[in-house]
Amino acid sequence: MSIRGPSSPTESRLGRGSTVPGRKAFYESKLLVVGLSVSLLGAGNWLMGSLKFSQYQKIVEEGIERGFKPRPPGSGSVTNVLRLESEEGERYNIARARVDLYHVVLSGGRLMVVLGLLLTASGWLRLRWRKPAKSSPGREAEQIGALG
Repeated sequence: MSIRGPSSPTESRLGRGSTVPGRKAFYESKLLVVGLSVSLLGAGNWLMGSLKFSQYQKIVEEGIERGFKPRPPGSGSVTNVLRLESEEGERYNIARARVDLYHVVLSGGRLMVVLGLLLTASGWLRLRWRKPAKSSPGREAEQIGALG
């Protein structure tokens, strides 16, 4: 501890020479910052994807109950593509497309959360196991003189 007091909150609790990194080391670690950012973005995608996916899934289920059927792949002949559909049919087809979209957003959000947590954990472990910087003999004498 210097005359000015502890340089960080962890120093006051644990004393000088502790293996717990200071606050500055946390936000200077690129792995930790990127990991937390990716985790937060992934959590947002996961949340929005799950909310919107369930919303449009209900619309698709209502459409199936009313008799609309999903078209099998490759059945889009020219007459089927150009045929005008009812408003309900159009709503069903749009909802089906959005279900697919939000399924991708939901899956991507899950992947981002897992990736972000892995990056965050590796960044934290890297900070935790980092060797302390070697100080020069003159620096140690200054620290001892400040304590005495």
